[in-house]
Amino acid sequence: MTWMRIPKSYQLSVGTREGLCYRFFGFCEQDVTGLTNFILKRTGITPEEKQLSISVHNWGGIAINGNMLCFNVDSKEAFQVSLADVSQSQMQGKTDVVLDFHVDDTTGNNELLKSFPQL
Repeated sequence: MTWMRIPKSYQLSVGTREGLCYRFFGFCEQDVTGLTNFILKRTGITPEEKQLSISVHNWGGIAINGNMLCFNVDSKEAFQVSLADVSQSQMQGKTDVVLDFHVDDTTGNNELLKSFPQL
């Protein structure tokens, strides 16, 4: 379990033994202490605070955490990607990686049908 400061609120991330990650958004600063104490009393686990990277680098390191790929800059997390959303990865040179994501191709078809009702 981790707390993260995100724009205008806090996020609680809860990872399961199966590798799933659940995120709860919208907590205010006052909620963090109360919920941390509640979680500690009920589960014996103290959620740790995770600092996010706000630098504008396009380089860093990666880590796999359950079913999540975490991109880190200066030992702080920049973003996470669910591995279930990645359809393919390719090495580009010695140090670059390209990730392709699954595309929801049903959205475009619905818009096309609205534009051309005779189809």
